[in-house]
Amino acid sequence: QMLGEFYDIREVYAINTIGYNDTKKLDEVKVFNVPVLEKNQKVLIVDDIVDSGDTLVEVLKALKEKYPKTIFKTASIFYKPTAIIKPTWWVKEPKGWIEFFWSEDLK
Repeated sequence: QMLGEFYDIREVYAINTIGYNDTKKLDEVKVFNVPVLEKNQKVLIVDDIVDSGDTLVEVLKALKEKYPKTIFKTASIFYKPTAIIKPTWWVKEPKGWIEFFWSEDLK
């Protein structure tokens, strides 16, 4: 949302995923609430962290299946080099587990 406001991009969407139960990784990532992107030629997917990469892989898979002509780029605040996918852009490589305040405050 903040990136959209900064760049004056009005079309900002959320895709929901479930890949963890607290700190326990689930066997599969569930992707739902995929937005309608038929009119978009290019889409930037932004995530807080690419840890294992499983979530980003599943989101890209779901989007590419539904919108094969769309170009998808990815960005993340944190990226762990052990992930199975590398985002197009990232800010920092963390050491260890990241505790996000929004995860903690929602408990």
